[in-house]
Amino acid sequence: VPSKSTRVIKVYEPLLKEKKKTNAMEKFYETQRARLDPTGWRSSLLKSVRPGDVVRVMYTSRAIPPFVGQVIAMSKKQLDTNITLRNQVSKVGVEVKVKLYSPLVSRIDVIRKPHAYKKRNRQYYIRGNRLDVGDLEASLRKR
Repeated sequence: VPSKSTRVIKVYEPLLKEKKKTNAMEKFYETQRARLDPTGWRSSLLKSVRPGDVVRVMYTSRAIPPFVGQVIAMSKKQLDTNITLRNQVSKVGVEVKVKLYSPLVSRIDVIRKPHAYKKRNRQYYIRGNRLDVGDLEASLRKR
């Protein structure tokens, strides 16, 4: 049976969309990256350096001498990114891990790139082998 009374249907305003939630750690990493790398040269260097390259690390403190070494490994972990360098100093193999975002590092120069890169990402197998790096500083002085 049809009714003679009219019903009014309430129409509500649409709900506000929730803002996209951001992870607290990602936000922290972004602020710290902006503080530690304002010009962005460290992040761009990370894309251009590969294991097998020879690099020179210059430090802000004069107490720490510059180090020349071949990159044998890279660990990419946000702000804990580091590169492992190997060189021979007075016929003893020396490895140094350099934190890329450390305030002590003033600059990192790529000195030489190999003709052909090795197939492995981490080149730990060159230690104490015929593939081991020689004294890189002496070979660079000869050039």
